[in-house]
Amino acid sequence: MKEYSNSIKQMSNIPLDIHLMVENVKEFIDDYMGLEPNVITFHIESLSSKDEIMQLIKYLKQNNIKVGLALKPNTKIQDVYEFLPYIHMCLIMTVEPGLGGQKLIPETLEKVKTLKEYLDKNNIDIDIEVDGGINAETIEKVKDAGANIFVIGTAIVNEENIEKAVQDFRK
Repeated sequence: MKEYSNSIKQMSNIPLDIHLMVENVKEFIDDYMGLEPNVITFHIESLSSKDEIMQLIKYLKQNNIKVGLALKPNTKIQDVYEFLPYIHMCLIMTVEPGLGGQKLIPETLEKVKTLKEYLDKNNIDIDIEVDGGINAETIEKVKDAGANIFVIGTAIVNEENIEKAVQDFRK
């Protein structure tokens, strides 16, 4: 994957956003750091303690990399609250990580809404990203819940006219 990311970095000036779905997070951060990514997101479930999470947040920031924290569908949103003032983005997985083409888990919309309300109440300004099952039917629902960044995979790549699909989502 690193070689693939490196190729993209060489061909594009779009900021590199790396989402790590791995257990040995620090090792992969070190591996990708040379690509000078804009943001690296990692799953809080991948680490065994809050101290480890905070150490990685500090490590990324010391290296001028924005920090994203990801949560699986069954992880309580409250588990990320204490880290929100120190990060740039919270990624809520709206499907179980790993397989493309899954349907959005409806209960995750409430998690997005709860996070948005918490951020507003506590005057914390970070992005809310959603990943999984985002398509023409679900994008408005997650947007209305409070998300402002949407990872759209199969709803685009499975279309015959990818360019038109991208344009349709941008509307």
